Amino acid sequence: MRTTTIVWMVALMGCSTSVPAGTDGGDIDAGVTAGDAGDTDAGLRCTPVTCEIACEHGFARDADGCEICSCAPAPIEACAVDADCVLAYVPSCCGCERGHPRAQVDADPCLVARGEPVPPGCLPDPEVCATVDCAACEPLVRAFCDGGTCAASGECEADDVEFQRTCVPACASHADCALGADYSSCCGGCGAAPRAYIDATECFGERRSDTGCAPPAGACDGLGCPSPAEDCSTFGAAVCMDDGTCREGGADGACPTGFRDDGGVCVAE
Repeated sequence: MRTTTIVWMVALMGCSTSVPAGTDGGDIDAGVTAGDAGDTDAGLRCTPVTCEIACEHGFARDADGCEICSCAPAPIEACAVDADCVLAYVPSCCGCERGHPRAQVDADPCLVARGEPVPPGCLPDPEVCATVDCAACEPLVRAFCDGGTCAASGECEADDVEFQRTCVPACASHADCALGADYSSCCGGCGAAPRAYIDATECFGERRSDTGCAPPAGACDGLGCPSPAEDCSTFGAAVCMDDGTCREGGADGACPTGFRDDGGVCVAE
């Protein structure tokens, strides 16, 4: 595709479509003028634009759909590998997660990846949402690339296990497990967790000093629930089970009742 610098003088009526720079446009290279394509439903007329610019992907449009003297961004590329995809949602009344390209999430402020804050301007009206009956969202645990398109699944791959709605590698020995807690939560508690999850999650740690996370001052007042201990390791040990998950064991690292240690993994007796 050739990119040509043009002087683009357009008298648009009803935001009709013109030929963008950077395209052959039916062999029209310069001085492109779009004719009247009829008024829109709102009777909107676009302001005439004079623009000298080269745009590989055509011209951008404003909130009314009218072309402006600015280049449109490159289109969102399809995924190539699983890492290109994330679980994200539009924060509408009934917004459910699905797989999206990370590039698309980065470009759209109201397409929010799991665990990221929702911009104030994207929040739905709670009074309106209170009147909406939403179907349950499918519980998803991972996004992946499927033939160039981002998809999502409620199941982990064969070598992974689910923990906190996230897929992590299955444990292979007790060393892959630890007691940890979400130190950003008011009512968190210490529990067995894969070390892979602890390492990848900012606010989840073995000790409070492992993270810089804490609920806002006063946020936990009056809730009547225990908060995580300063050091979860004082509560015992976590052990690896033969299904690849982590469970709480005895204080000395013993397997739970009904299981025995077999080469660093707890198996049923």
